[in-house]
Amino acid sequence: MRSPVGGWSVLSARFSTALPAALSIPSPSVPKPAMTESHTCDASCIHVEVVFAQPDTIWRKTLQVPIGTTARQALDLSGFDQAFPNEVRQVGAMGVYGQHCQDDYVLVDGDRLELYRPLQFDPKESRRRRAMHKQRVKNGNSAV
Repeated sequence: MRSPVGGWSVLSARFSTALPAALSIPSPSVPKPAMTESHTCDASCIHVEVVFAQPDTIWRKTLQVPIGTTARQALDLSGFDQAFPNEVRQVGAMGVYGQHCQDDYVLVDGDRLELYRPLQFDPKESRRRRAMHKQRVKNGNSAV
């Protein structure tokens, strides 16, 4: 049915714009699909993720741990030392979502424990070398 203006008119009698019936609205207390996986646990445990990034790959392990678990305990439970026996001694530091943390930091539900590799180059030394190189090029002495 064409409207007098030239567009199509909407037959509002057949289609309701009212809110859906209360039975079709999902309850916020119903477990989400991610909560109903085999990882379910009772109220005495939390989910944390341990992540280690290498230049070409990322290793991650999701864990269920008891409330009160520290960063070091989660690292030990993750199996990182078995997956990377050579890297265990090379882990420079740990952090949670980019914020440095100590071994005794108590994790909370949803934390991502990140394992950091040591720096290949000292940023201050790299900047100092670049500045010296720029100065030499500017002065006409290109010997490095």
